[in-house]
Amino acid sequence: MAITAITLLLIAGCKKDELPSKTVEVSLPTISLVGDPVVILNVGDTYVDQGATYYDSLYGDNGTISTTTEVNTAEEGFVIVRYTATNKYGFEGSGTRLVAVTGASDLLDVSGDYFHAARGGTATVSKVGRGVFVTDNVSGGGSSSDAYFMFTSDSTMVIPTQFLTNNGVNASFTDASYDFTSLPPTYEYKIAAAGFGPGLRVFEKQ
Repeated sequence: MAITAITLLLIAGCKKDELPSKTVEVSLPTISLVGDPVVILNVGDTYVDQGATYYDSLYGDNGTISTTTEVNTAEEGFVIVRYTATNKYGFEGSGTRLVAVTGASDLLDVSGDYFHAARGGTATVSKVGRGVFVTDNVSGGGSSSDAYFMFTSDSTMVIPTQFLTNNGVNASFTDASYDFTSLPPTYEYKIAAAGFGPGLRVFEKQ
């Protein structure tokens, strides 16, 4: 009986060693938007999403995708429309489209360089479209992520919750405002996200 048990163990051991192994390489599907990456609408306009495509170059997977994000055009606001695609190994790629519903004039332009005295960094603000802008230094420090903000009117600034790529976090914003009356003009906000302090960040135009 002892010899039989040893023989069975040896056979089982050989079968285990012969099991095939497979290395799965990490590959994220690439999302490509159909249509404009930034859509700017008036209140009451109809939003028709044009969808997106995805392609996984490593596994040769591709197709079209739609979004589940709802866009309400009944009132001013900023919506980040999200698209995701997952390959057969569960690796997910994502992409976004920005939809701004605004009453701001196309003449409104707050682009330029702004200095954040408390952290010593300079942020360059660029105009994306009517009422929509992007800053290349949302934290105001030495380096940080881009972030989008908009004006729902010529005087009201809002910043949507968004993923900050360089920082790797989702960030929400409060107390956002732009002071056109100060000399020089300033804008400010608070960031709620891991790795960011809770204080008010004030940027002064240069």
